[in-house]
Amino acid sequence: MERSRIGPLVRDGVLVLPPTAAEGPAPRSWIEALEALAAAHVDGLRRVLALDGGTDPVWYAALDAFGALLASRGLPAMRLREAPTRSEAGRALCDLFDEAARVEARRRPFQAADSAPEAPPALAALQAVNAARPDALFAAVPVIDPALCTGCDACLRVCPGDVLILIKDGDGAEAYDCHPAACDACGLCGEVCAASAIELATMAKGVGSIGLRSWVCDGCGARVHMPEAAGHGHGLCPVCRQGGHHKKLFQVLP
Repeated sequence: MERSRIGPLVRDGVLVLPPTAAEGPAPRSWIEALEALAAAHVDGLRRVLALDGGTDPVWYAALDAFGALLASRGLPAMRLREAPTRSEAGRALCDLFDEAARVEARRRPFQAADSAPEAPPALAALQAVNAARPDALFAAVPVIDPALCTGCDACLRVCPGDVLILIKDGDGAEAYDCHPAACDACGLCGEVCAASAIELATMAKGVGSIGLRSWVCDGCGARVHMPEAAGHGHGLCPVCRQGGHHKKLFQVLP
């Protein structure tokens, strides 16, 4: 029987990390591990138990990063203790996950699809706490290079968490703004950026807004905007400037 994947378990107020053998595949990323740690922290857990030498390194990397996230917000830390593999506690830890895997395997054929609404990500909720502190860190931050950005807004449209948004001030001036607390490091913004103007920074501070300059394209008449650092494009939108399509609009027929 294939061993099902078991995530961290809670026992006697302690978050117990799965041993590698019981876990099967490791978390898809350290962001996934951070989410599990954040959920435990939001629930009030402050102690973590791992199997010395038998826990996937991704959990240790996530614990280090999570500790930095907490410290940068002035939040209580989570304390890690390790149980030796051959100790009584180590054997009990392995038995705990073996039994959980057997129970999960027996229940799986009878489980109906879960129609309950998905809970908001705990990591996003935790990162929103004291997010305005100048030293607050975020697990992932999409960073736009204003010198490369063409203002196409593709990253805004594709972002599932509304991390990148368009804002306007009282005078109507536009800017790109970033709310990294909700970023889950999916990377879609960087993938859709044809100008390669977005990089995903990890364990970084938040970034400021990027002012935009708006104008009407002299070639096609479309209203466009670009970061002020990128220049005005000689009055043309990026499409007309690259393709030269606007020149065909002014050809004189014989």
